[in-house]
Amino acid sequence: MIPLVREELVISNAQAGWLMALFFIFYTVFQLPSGYMADRIGPRKMLTWGAMISVAGNLIFSSGSTFTMLCMGQAVNGLGQATGWTSALKLIVNWFPRSQRATAIGFFATCVAAGSSFGIWISGLLGDQLGWRSSFIIPPAMMAAVSLIFWIQVRDHPQERGLPAFN
Repeated sequence: MIPLVREELVISNAQAGWLMALFFIFYTVFQLPSGYMADRIGPRKMLTWGAMISVAGNLIFSSGSTFTMLCMGQAVNGLGQATGWTSALKLIVNWFPRSQRATAIGFFATCVAAGSSFGIWISGLLGDQLGWRSSFIIPPAMMAAVSLIFWIQVRDHPQERGLPAFN
């Protein structure tokens, strides 16, 4: 999307680099606190809140008409995305016995890579067909819907569903 954003908003290569970097700076800085919070309040809450924060960041970015607004969107998105990896791993540890965790993490990592690849493809398609802003509106709307289903269906521990705990 960067070429489309650059063209419409006339931002420099350096500014485009900052947009990419800000996401990863916030993503990196907030992973440790997100893991800590997942241990304290539960991975289900952290994943759901993180998804909603990410949705908000994408909506901020999609409505941006200045470099500052785009930066805010990327920072908020990075903060929200930082909750994903640590909280999801916490769920895997809670739901899978030690003997199956590596396999479960392997499936999870594969899904993350496949989902990221699909997301990049669909965002490019949306950007080409409907403009770059649609790439920061439609996928986040999908994420919000999935987050609602996740919130309803998923629990932090098997015991909350009447199943035995794993050590």
